[in-house]
Amino acid sequence: METSNKLMDEQFYVMEQFASFGKGTKVRCIFYDDRIEFRASGKDAPAAKLMYRHIMEVYYGTKTELKQVNKSPLARAMIGSLLYGKTGAMAGIASSMQGKKSKQVIVRGLIIGYNGHDMKEHFIALQTKDPHAGQKAEELIRARINNPPKNLKT
Repeated sequence: METSNKLMDEQFYVMEQFASFGKGTKVRCIFYDDRIEFRASGKDAPAAKLMYRHIMEVYYGTKTELKQVNKSPLARAMIGSLLYGKTGAMAGIASSMQGKKSKQVIVRGLIIGYNGHDMKEHFIALQTKDPHAGQKAEELIRARINNPPKNLKT
């Protein structure tokens, strides 16, 4: 069996189910010279492999979403008590009961399009919190699909 160099190792979250990974699953993506291995966090054995020669396209992008989050009664009570004592604490708790607030969240996504064994195009949608991981992965994949290493069998 031919060995290949590990080029990058990053954590991503699955945005839509693929292989044995459900939506929201944390996966470790290990990029080698000839392939990407997807492993469940904490597992040594790869659950899925994707050869660069099967990849047709890759896209990395960001978007901003509004997310509804609960107001924190504890934080509001503490601020209220600092400003106005016991009355402020009660007002802070009461104000948190009035619903949710909107928060802007940046979503960083990596989409990999590939030809499967069934000769149909499939997609792997991954998300990362690291602003550099998705961009590095896209650059690495593009370099591999446009200029495959000469010393590896295809």
